Amino acid sequence: MNTQTMQQIEDLRLKAEAAGYSLADVSRHAGIDPSQVSRYAVGKTIPLLTTMRKLEESVDSLIKTRLEAIQGVSEGCNP
Repeated sequence: MNTQTMQQIEDLRLKAEAAGYSLADVSRHAGIDPSQVSRYAVGKTIPLLTTMRKLEESVDSLIKTRLEAIQGVSEGCNP
């Protein structure tokens, strides 16, 4: 059975991996133990809404940082 939370965690994982990050990277960036997020992902525990928001904000922040770094490098290549 795939719960809504499990699907949200899977969506976060896919989004993170598309940007070159793991779910563990996102978890650590959010200040949440990766093993706890793993329990959410398999449906053993249910996170608070605030925890899900932290994870979503974390993946967005990591992606934004990566994009800014890429843009900075590409701007540095153009004299």
